[in-house]
Amino acid sequence: MRTFSTLLLLALIALSTAASANTTRYVTTADLKITLRSGQSTEHQIVRMLPHGTAVKVLEIGDKGYTRIRTKENIEGWIISRYLSNEPAAAKRLASLQESASKMKSAKSKIEKKSAQLGKATKELRQQVKKLTKENRALTQEVVTIRRTAANALGLDEDNRALNKQLLVISRDLDTLQQENLMLKDRSDRDWFVAGGGVVLAGILLGLLIPKIRWRKKSSWNSL
Repeated sequence: MRTFSTLLLLALIALSTAASANTTRYVTTADLKITLRSGQSTEHQIVRMLPHGTAVKVLEIGDKGYTRIRTKENIEGWIISRYLSNEPAAAKRLASLQESASKMKSAKSKIEKKSAQLGKATKELRQQVKKLTKENRALTQEVVTIRRTAANALGLDEDNRALNKQLLVISRDLDTLQQENLMLKDRSDRDWFVAGGGVVLAGILLGLLIPKIRWRKKSSWNSL
């Protein structure tokens, strides 16, 4: 029974060790640097000095308070476990936050610039819409005027046709009157010619009769 318990405990330790392996940890120390050694004691050789905030990969958790790790440069060694943290150092987190804040500020600046450009474009589009609306109203009014003018033109054309017909009738009547006037003039000329001839003839007759009348009067006076 004790053997089974011991095996179970060892299995749990192995599982815990396996779960902790291949995870990222961060060196946290009040000093500037911490030693990375070749073994699990201060007697082992120092492989490298790791600065505060260094990210390392956990390979194995030892039983003497040390943890075997690997750096980004693929350097392996043992470090005191209490100097490893699940989170980066405050200074590193602050730098990361500051970098994120800087990126956010830059993104905000870009967004504000883009918003200003969009606002300007929107204003220009509104002005264009206003201008086009005004032009559309003017064109609509012009179309109405053209339609009215066309309607008036049709009416004027009809009136013109009626006037042309009346003018044609008047021209015909005028021609008839002129013909009648010519006929009357010819008749008047003939009448005057006849009347003139009569007057001449009467004058001739009077010229012939008057001497005879005077002669008879003298004869009658002589007889007295």
